[in-house]
Amino acid sequence: MPDTPLMEASDAQLALAVQDNLFALFRACMAALPDAELHETPALAYHHAFPTSPMFKGVWRTRLTP
Repeated sequence: MPDTPLMEASDAQLALAVQDNLFALFRACMAALPDAELHETPALAYHHAFPTSPMFKGVWRTRLTP
């Protein structure tokens, strides 16, 4: 099912859409790399891939308790 465009979206809805788009970009990029690891759980998501640049290693969408 295609995404529904946001019409007259609130600032909060726009911020969430931008954030979700960034997560989708990470997923697509990391999934395309050879031997890349991509893990997503309800608490967090992370990616790890070659080369050793920090761009290819990260934790995102964390849902941790204080």
